[in-house]
Amino acid sequence: MGLEQLSNVLNDFQKFLHPAISGLDSTLITMGFLILVLLIFGGIVYGLFKLARAIPGMTARQLFLFTVILAGALILIGVII
Repeated sequence: MGLEQLSNVLNDFQKFLHPAISGLDSTLITMGFLILVLLIFGGIVYGLFKLARAIPGMTARQLFLFTVILAGALILIGVII
């Protein structure tokens, strides 16, 4: 089931990347949107690396709070999806 969902998501993403673009304005809008997506993705990756470096230095209380917040965020994302 997981691979089937992944396949569906990748097919939807492929349709998004290859739309029937006509005209310069649509091309520029698509390029701008892709640049924004890349910047957001880069920021997320940067934040994850910073987080990975910060976790070993956390106290037990900070690590517990981080785990509780992460669990709550994952539950919230699961409910929304």
